[in-house]
Amino acid sequence: MGKSKFAVDRATVDGAIVQEMFIQGTTKTQICILILNTGFEAVGSRSFQDDCELDASQRKNVVREIAFDKAIEHIESIAQWQKVVEDMLKKDSEEDIQKSV
Repeated sequence: MGKSKFAVDRATVDGAIVQEMFIQGTTKTQICILILNTGFEAVGSRSFQDDCELDASQRKNVVREIAFDKAIEHIESIAQWQKVVEDMLKKDSEEDIQKSV
């Protein structure tokens, strides 16, 4: 995953996770749902081959990372939106100052 201008660290995303669930979809499919404090549900899923060398714990880690990447994108989009709003407020404030001079 590429670095975003609004990149957030893992600790920030970990801190936003309020619930974590793992579901065995089928005999091959593992699903992870990370629910964030924003209400966003990041879902990671993957189907593994029968001859996959990963154990159950490793499979959970794989699908959690897929969900975690989606959570990162969500938190980064919030950071980007906050920057847009801050810039708009700053511009409005500067315009108000110019009008009063």
